[in-house]
Amino acid sequence: MGKAVELLDRLLTFPLPTVAAINGHAFGMGALVALACDYRYMRADRGYFCLPEIDLKVTLPAGMMSLLKMKLTPPVLRDLLLTGRRIGGAEAMRLGIVDEACAADEVLPNAISRASALAAKDRETFGAMKRSINQL
Repeated sequence: MGKAVELLDRLLTFPLPTVAAINGHAFGMGALVALACDYRYMRADRGYFCLPEIDLKVTLPAGMMSLLKMKLTPPVLRDLLLTGRRIGGAEAMRLGIVDEACAADEVLPNAISRASALAAKDRETFGAMKRSINQL
């Protein structure tokens, strides 16, 4: 397993809440890191979520493709991978890519609030649940 896939797997199975605060662009590996988090908050007015590999003429390793298949619906996955299209925050929320699209000054506070609400959960149980949900 490559180092990038190891990082994604570690995020997927980390026994504490992981929350992505996307305050700009999330392209390629940045998009994958965001998807590996438990929750995602994205700025509504600026920034794009994009998987540009088609235009870069590169394919994704199996572990990265497994993550995408786990986190995105088949039509969204197909569209993002085959077009390299850039998705804004509001559309990313509509498509289920992010949990919330919010104003720039709300991205980090909302992400912190979500993480704080989950922080008291039992670490062992939380980790076991995440491993069950997110097996690559």
